[in-house]
Amino acid sequence: MKRIMIIISVFVFFTNALFSKPLCSEPLAEKVEVNNSDEWVLIKSEDGINVYYSSYQEAPGSLGLKIKFENTLNKDVKVYWTLKKSSVHFFQKVELIIKPLGIYEVDKTTMMVPFNNSDSIEDFEIIFE
Repeated sequence: MKRIMIIISVFVFFTNALFSKPLCSEPLAEKVEVNNSDEWVLIKSEDGINVYYSSYQEAPGSLGLKIKFENTLNKDVKVYWTLKKSSVHFFQKVELIIKPLGIYEVDKTTMMVPFNNSDSIEDFEIIFE
């Protein structure tokens, strides 16, 4: 009899825990993408390299810029690139070797590019050297 009471108590406890409302009425903060990774904007096309931008939001108030380099040629391409916004250089003469028909993405896992609410992706310029 005790065993049945314990089983019923455990069942009621877990059922109640699974189907009851949380104590906190405010939603928890979650990661929100401003743009999905497939929403890229072509910014530049030069010597077989296409450059795309996209923005993302990692947390409320924390924005970043993603950059994608696409090699459209059937050979390895070595480029040196600089990212700037007005007179501020974020990255300067970064060496990049892209495999034939390959893609290289710059995002928070490779290099963080800060992006403010007042910024537009068109404010940023990629220069090949």
